[in-house]
Formats: sequence, structure tokens, C-alpha cells
Amino acid sequence: MTQTMRTDFDCGPVASYNANQAHNSNNFKMTYTEFLRAWKFPNTGTFKDNLRDQPGDHLTVLRKLKIPHRRVYIEELLDGKAPAGKTVVLMHDPKDPSMKQHWVRFVRFDRLSKLYHFDWGNGSYRAYNRQKVYERFTAGAPDYAYCIGESEPNKISRAANWFWLQLRNVMKKIIKS
Repeated sequence: MTQTMRTDFDCGPVASYNANQAHNSNNFKMTYTEFLRAWKFPNTGTFKDNLRDQPGDHLTVLRKLKIPHRRVYIEELLDGKAPAGKTVVLMHDPKDPSMKQHWVRFVRFDRLSKLYHFDWGNGSYRAYNRQKVYERFTAGAPDYAYCIGESEPNKISRAANWFWLQLRNVMKKIIKS
């Protein structure tokens, strides 16, 4: 069951909770109240709640609950490759990006209309074209998105990827000369 926001300020926990449900609806047995408790989210309905709703807070809770997650970059989202339903995105209002931020859940990319659909967490859904998504994602800081159910590559595989990339670049230089 999809959770909706209880106040104007609990968009982050709602988006993250719904992404967890979309990823693992059979095994994710935690109620929204239990999820907030793990978050230590004050849920006062005031601006104070925003202080516990930054990307670092999201990552801390996901690690604490041992929920696999990884960062999603804007290119992945714009290419329609971000996992639908499981990706949480921090959107900014371009008119006031530092004060008006909202966590949303990416629902789908419609290839026919070329629109990106987002669950706003308050019972409404909004669709944006590529330019608007880019604008709302990059208008303020931090620009952050993550998906549930996939882990970051470990340090060894990142190091191996870096090594092979460097080796490939060296080989290209040798072949050109």
C-alpha cells in the first residue's frame, strides 16, 4: 500500500518508504510508523523536519536497515534507465531552489510522450519533459537521487574498472603512435 505524506515536510521518508515497498513488497514488512522511528524523523509538521531529510539522512537510514541502494545520476534518469518505482529523486523549485526542495519517486518514463512521471507523495503525480527534469534536478544543491534494491559496486570492482579503463587508454595511445 502506498504511503502518502502526513505533513508538508515528510516527503523524504514517504518517497523512500514507497520505493522500498515497490522494490521488495513481499519482504518489506515494516510499517511507515516503524520506518519513521528508524529514521528518528521528528514528524513535527514544521520546517524542523527538513533538517532530518537530507541525502545523508536517507543513506544513514538505508544502511541502518540494511536496505541495498545505490546513487542514480542525472544521465541515467534522463536516459530512462533509472529503475521505475524504486528511484527516489530530490527535486528543486527553480524559483527558490535552496528553500523549496521535494523528494519524489520516479514512477516511469513514457517513450511515446517523452515524459517522466513522478509520484509527489501527497497523492498527486506530475509529469515533466526532459528539460524540466534536468532543471528541477540541478537547480539547487544537493542534486541527489538513489534507487532501492541495487548496491554500489564494491571497492575492488571499482578499482578493477578503473585499472582496465586506464589500461585501455594507454593501449589506445600506443596504437595511435
